[in-house]
Amino acid sequence: MPQEIGSEICFKVLSRKQIKEIHLASLKILEKTGVKVFDQEAIALLKKAGSNVVEGNIVRIPPRLVEEALSGATSKITIYNREGKPLSPLLDQIDITLRLWC
Repeated sequence: MPQEIGSEICFKVLSRKQIKEIHLASLKILEKTGVKVFDQEAIALLKKAGSNVVEGNIVRIPPRLVEEALSGATSKITIYNREGKPLSPLLDQIDITLRLWC
């Protein structure tokens, strides 16, 4: 059930433990299995940042790199329509907050 916190709404579908387990599993997949990347510039950037590239385009990303990227990601976004205006007048007045932990 949604929980209102100030002007933000927090949906708690998973427990903190479940979220952490999913996050740790995704870190393991990115490091051990990797992901196929088809853009050569992206491959070069990931390799320079410390990722291991195998079979030409499979990039194995170390947990440190993922955590660095997440720590620099914004937690608030504004959604715009095709004309570059906020999706609705209501959204112009609020921020949509994306948080891993509620």
